[in-house]
Amino acid sequence: MGLLKHAILPFYALLNLTLTFKCLVFEDMMEDSLKVWPRDTKDYDVPITDLEKHCQHCLGGIFACLLLNSIAAIFVENSHYRGMAVLIQVLFFVVDGYSYVRLGKDVPAALFVVVGVGIFGLGVNSKEPGV
Repeated sequence: MGLLKHAILPFYALLNLTLTFKCLVFEDMMEDSLKVWPRDTKDYDVPITDLEKHCQHCLGGIFACLLLNSIAAIFVENSHYRGMAVLIQVLFFVVDGYSYVRLGKDVPAALFVVVGVGIFGLGVNSKEPGV
């Protein structure tokens, strides 16, 4: 039953690494993606505000924490910890999807994949001995 350790948690670690770099290192890429969200102005060439940039950096910090948690769950021999690490990932991305719905935007298909992988991982984890 090493699917969680060898596939699902590394998937989330890679995803979190990518999103951390997107938020903290490749700021221009993130800034371009934020410009399409509705704002006070319809001019999408306006640079993002300092508050939006701060929120972007905080989001990068959250992804860095999720990355560390995923890596730790890979190396710690504890099925409960691995299950909680995946559950935290699923919860974060479900809230992200809920935010899209509340804002009246279409939920990206990739978000369904990310949450589906986590739910599958939780199902696999429920078969672990001792859980």
